[in-house]
Amino acid sequence: MIFLWTRYLVDIGPPDVNARYWDENTTQAFYTQMKRINNRCPNLGNNPKFQERTAADFMDQNGGAGCVLIMIDGDLRNVTPDLPGDGIYRGPDYMDRNDHWSNKGNMNDLSSDQLKEYPGRRTSSAGGRDEFFISQWLLTPDAITSTIDSLEALAIWMTNPALYFSGLMGMDPEGYPSVLLQDYIGVELKGKEDFGQLTTEPRVFAIGLNLYLASENCYVSHRKHPFFKSNAKVAAAQVKIASLSNGTSSAAEDHDVTPNGFPQWNGIIFANGTVIDHPKPDLHPWRLDTLRPGTRFANGTMVTKAVRNPGLALKLTIA
Repeated sequence: MIFLWTRYLVDIGPPDVNARYWDENTTQAFYTQMKRINNRCPNLGNNPKFQERTAADFMDQNGGAGCVLIMIDGDLRNVTPDLPGDGIYRGPDYMDRNDHWSNKGNMNDLSSDQLKEYPGRRTSSAGGRDEFFISQWLLTPDAITSTIDSLEALAIWMTNPALYFSGLMGMDPEGYPSVLLQDYIGVELKGKEDFGQLTTEPRVFAIGLNLYLASENCYVSHRKHPFFKSNAKVAAAQVKIASLSNGTSSAAEDHDVTPNGFPQWNGIIFANGTVIDHPKPDLHPWRLDTLRPGTRFANGTMVTKAVRNPGLALKLTIA
């Protein structure tokens, strides 16, 4: 499935504002080029809208070749808005989509702004918003910050790690994004951008969201999730959790309980065995003031004596 979502559709040229908008001839010339794209999927209709459909609805089209869905979301005025019969759709009429850009210059503001969009995102219940939600973990640095640090540095030292220690903590089975947008995805060290040098964290993260959070959302799918246990085991787990909550142990206070009766834990386990059951949302376990002797980096470098973490300078710059 390819969603080719096109915005604006205005000319940048003469200062006369009215000259910026396309006329019918320009619009049709654009549509002519779009019709050259293979595996378009015409006449799909908008009931239900695209975000409500299953992946198979699109992947089974064109004899199993899938779909290129051309979505028009431009500022077209008094011209043909789309051509559904040719697989060219006016985006807002066929798909509820939220491409949330925070436009924030520091990490705390960015994180807070993205997380406030998550609650109830994946549910049709009262107050729910079932949109195709693109969560952008991208900083918008000011002139000073962008001069000192590159976009690559901002991504691998700030925004990309924050997705794991802050973004994940703000997600639950009824509140998580459809797409996560990052700069330099998978890049761990500056300049190490070849595919074989990328980390597997983003892939593991995406798989985890599908197997864990999405599988526990009955609105998204009524199928049993991969970790589902028999009713007898669920009942036994619920009885155990109930007994813990009656005061026989404080363990119940350390875990929320899922609808299936299983404890849900979102803590941090360090390599030396230290456990934090309830980490603060903005806790970054890797951003330490001091790197202790024995700290080893992915490139093989080992710290032999205590040194101040150079990555903190970037944090101070952003603030």
